[in-house]
Amino acid sequence: MKRSVGLILVTDVPGLGRAAVLQVRAPWNTEKGKPQKFAYGCQVTAHGGLEDGEELLQALAREVEEELGSEFMDAWDVDDLNTLLEVSRVSESDKEVVTFAAEVPWDVVKQIRFNPDAAGLRFLLQEHVSDIQDLEEFRDGVESTRMIAMHGDEKEAVTRAFEFFPGA
Repeated sequence: MKRSVGLILVTDVPGLGRAAVLQVRAPWNTEKGKPQKFAYGCQVTAHGGLEDGEELLQALAREVEEELGSEFMDAWDVDDLNTLLEVSRVSESDKEVVTFAAEVPWDVVKQIRFNPDAAGLRFLLQEHVSDIQDLEEFRDGVESTRMIAMHGDEKEAVTRAFEFFPGA
């Protein structure tokens, strides 16, 4: 069974407000050496598969450092990954996907240094969650930079993250 884990961050962006931090998928997958499916679609802040023998939180810590960088991990004062909130779980016969959420200060978000498989980040305000398009319709890539398209379980994770961390 394929297992993966993700993290959605919520922060207060100066001049914008409370926002979810999304990762934009790059057009090229450097790890696999081929074009990325769903290029320029959005995903939760960090997401990846479990390696053999890894537990969920071990894999999450590894993925966060790989995708967001060591500077982010050094700045993020998370003493215990068990304090993260589970916001989505998809369990099917062939896959399990678990997504956690955390609220982080803006100064910590500024430390994110995405790897080459990311085309950058986007901030999504809660009132725009309903505008998210289904990424399955854009297998060859999202053509408009104004559109946000995500997989359904990740849209659910973002929605629930805002419920847990509504802001002031």
